[in-house]
Amino acid sequence: MARRDESLDESADEPERDGEEGPDSDAEHEHEAGAEDEDRDAEGAKDDDREEDKGAPPKTRWQKVRGILLQVALVLVALWGIGKWQARNLLPERAAAPAIALTSLDGEQLGTETAKGRKLVLYFFAPWCSVCELSSHNVRALRSGRSEDEVAVYAVGLAYESDADLREFARSHELNVPVLKGTETTQRDYRIDSFPTVYIIDEDSKVQDRVVGYTTELGLRLRAL
Repeated sequence: MARRDESLDESADEPERDGEEGPDSDAEHEHEAGAEDEDRDAEGAKDDDREEDKGAPPKTRWQKVRGILLQVALVLVALWGIGKWQARNLLPERAAAPAIALTSLDGEQLGTETAKGRKLVLYFFAPWCSVCELSSHNVRALRSGRSEDEVAVYAVGLAYESDADLREFARSHELNVPVLKGTETTQRDYRIDSFPTVYIIDEDSKVQDRVVGYTTELGLRLRAL
């Protein structure tokens, strides 16, 4: 009997283990709760970002095109300003064009008198000028695109050592316009100190336009209108 009572007492002293939670279990619950809070914060931040994206509508196609056109316009204005500055020492617009009568590489006498009644494009170049090499094809294209009855186009060589230099330049760049042998007087009268320099002379032998440096085919066409 005594043994049975002791065994009952011992079982009564043992704590019930079902459902018992120690300190480690509480820490796990706290960790899980913190992780859930972090997840909610992250989701909230993503929602805020999505709201901000919705608040800034994407640019329309017209806005993009307008931005590109604005940039192009700024570049053109800058180039126009540079061209005006480079041409500041040339003959002014509407000034009377100095008369010239020069011999071409083919032996013809050509100049302002032979072009009278037409627009005249004078392309002053030097055979050693690298920019002249780049722009010479634009002169060739201008001649191909305009009738000789409308526009006379002469390439005037300056600062050369021999006729052979001019011939080689004309041959290598396939110039399809008369190449005239310019003189120091021609260079002085037209105030040429940089190459290439282009003068547009109108039908009344007045300076219509002038430009120094590289000129595009479109630029020449517009100036010769």
